[in-house]
Amino acid sequence: MATITPDAPTAEGSSKTPAQIMQEKADAEEHHHAFVEEVVDEEDIEHPPPSLPTPANGDDAEDGTEETTNGAMSAKAAGKQKATGKPATLDTQSDEAFPALGAGPKPSAPASQKPGWVANAALRTAPNGSKPSSRPASSGVPTPSSTPGFMTPTAGGRNNISLPGRGQDVLEIDSKDLDRSKNIRGILDTVKRRYGVTVTPSEMAGKTRLVAEGPKGKVTEALMVVSKELTTEQTIKVEIPSAVSPQIIGKGGSNIKQLEGQFNVRIQIKRSSETAPSGAEDLRSDVVEITGHAAQVRQVHEKILNRVKELQPKVDLPVRAIPPELYPFIAGRHAAQIQQMEQDNDLRIQVPPFYRRQQMPPARQPNEPLFMPHGDSHIVVSGEQAEAMQARMALEQLAQQLQAELILEELASEQILHPYVVGDRGMDPLEFLERTGCAIILPPPGEDTDDIHIIGPQDRIGEGRALAEELMSKKHNRTVDMRKHFADAPSGHDRHSRALAQYLQQKAIEREFKDAHNAEIVFPTAGNGLSDWTVITDDPQKAMSARNDLAKITQAFPASRLGLVDVDPFYHPHLHERHAQGLRNDFGVHMIVPDNEEDPITLVFEGPVEDSPAALPRNRPSPADVKAFEQALQQAQAQLLGGIPQQPISQKNVGVPRK
Repeated sequence: MATITPDAPTAEGSSKTPAQIMQEKADAEEHHHAFVEEVVDEEDIEHPPPSLPTPANGDDAEDGTEETTNGAMSAKAAGKQKATGKPATLDTQSDEAFPALGAGPKPSAPASQKPGWVANAALRTAPNGSKPSSRPASSGVPTPSSTPGFMTPTAGGRNNISLPGRGQDVLEIDSKDLDRSKNIRGILDTVKRRYGVTVTPSEMAGKTRLVAEGPKGKVTEALMVVSKELTTEQTIKVEIPSAVSPQIIGKGGSNIKQLEGQFNVRIQIKRSSETAPSGAEDLRSDVVEITGHAAQVRQVHEKILNRVKELQPKVDLPVRAIPPELYPFIAGRHAAQIQQMEQDNDLRIQVPPFYRRQQMPPARQPNEPLFMPHGDSHIVVSGEQAEAMQARMALEQLAQQLQAELILEELASEQILHPYVVGDRGMDPLEFLERTGCAIILPPPGEDTDDIHIIGPQDRIGEGRALAEELMSKKHNRTVDMRKHFADAPSGHDRHSRALAQYLQQKAIEREFKDAHNAEIVFPTAGNGLSDWTVITDDPQKAMSARNDLAKITQAFPASRLGLVDVDPFYHPHLHERHAQGLRNDFGVHMIVPDNEEDPITLVFEGPVEDSPAALPRNRPSPADVKAFEQALQQAQAQLLGGIPQQPISQKNVGVPRK
């Protein structure tokens, strides 16, 4: 209620002057500070939530809903009371009455409040210290803020807004391809004036990202202009299979012309005139040369490779230009690089193990590299042909680097100890490489040489030599001279020695010596010119003990106890099935059919089945025993040859007409 001054006429007696009325309004507003919480949402007044009935006739006065002065309702409260007393009208824009016909998005609540938040009046006080006015309580149910199926733009979500006629495009350029001498800001300003396109640059992980926004038909063109102005010109060459070149070129060069026009580059394809070598895996390749500004060139390069990948099936591509002496370094030292190449290009790269030559390399000519390709065991790259050819080129470049880094040194050692350096009986070749940085290459089987080759960098070749000598020094070997033992053999000491070795191997002598002496027996192979049998072990005392045991076994099998029968190899597959059991039962003779067609059938006297010892004999036979050996072997040989036709085997080539 306004204060009445003595000099002013009362409201009942005379009217107030306009100045007095304005002064009273100003005084009243000076003591009232409005808050958002004091103003009830008009929509809540007209359409209150069903869970909370509209308060009527001031029923919520006990909660301090409206302020009063001297017990009378203020004009503001009266106006609110009047508003709540209006009859409800049907609002077709209401989300409560018509959820699917909502009236569009409302302004979102401040970020510090959750949807459906309720102001806590108890935490606020009026500026004059009086109890704050209350507001109708919220139902706690968030009101839908947008039409279902549409995204409401948020602050800072400029890229999510798609305006009619406007577009956006993005281009990433390798930072190393940028021409730093150019005025980047000046170029971007020029593009904006000419095309009406705003280009925003940003740096990310070694790349410069350009985001263009503007008229839909201009953004891509503007980016191409920026790329041309900011990047240097370069040329990239890529090798593609000749089989897919026609599809890359297109009818009348249509595909190439389209790429040149779209990216403003020059493309040339140099077709291969070489004749494809035999084998489906070695297809010819053509070279695509792309010239232009760096960003466009890289895009065209990527498009061509992707198209080649779609067109080309998987192949197995051998890499014939790499010497096998380099395989350990590629598979060992550069294993991580090979694995990364496989993962990046979806390839499989098989590097054959190589620690023993299958044949001696060709003689090195003057001015030739230290290592030359040879043999028929190659690295094979499997996958899409385009990626496989790229990988082959990378492997050949790696081989050239290794050629410049590696040297070769020869190390003389006993030939019998070669297998105990690296391989199945020695150290794993890749472990040797890891420990010394060097590779060991053994001579071919049957090669009469004591030299092994150590390959490695100049500064580590000594480590490889030292480890190889250490491995060989740990082995102690003793030999049994079979040339002396079979000096009177009718078929020669070499054939009898091999025949007895086959028999003892069938009787598991190697396992017996491994268990008894922890020793290995090395028998000579055909054609290596060796006749001695060797026992090898880590203990010198056990080596001597094993050698003496082996000598006792050999003396129990003189030449008279073995019979060698030459039979045409045509009959070999049938002899064991037809005669082996009969010879054993009738004469006590064991028959061996060799795997090698050049070797004869071996007959060994063991004695009657019931008298055959469980272990190999170790006693020298008596003259009576020798006579029994010879008689049994003669009878067994006669029975064996009697079941074989004596007419010679002949062969004839018969021509068959083609279908």
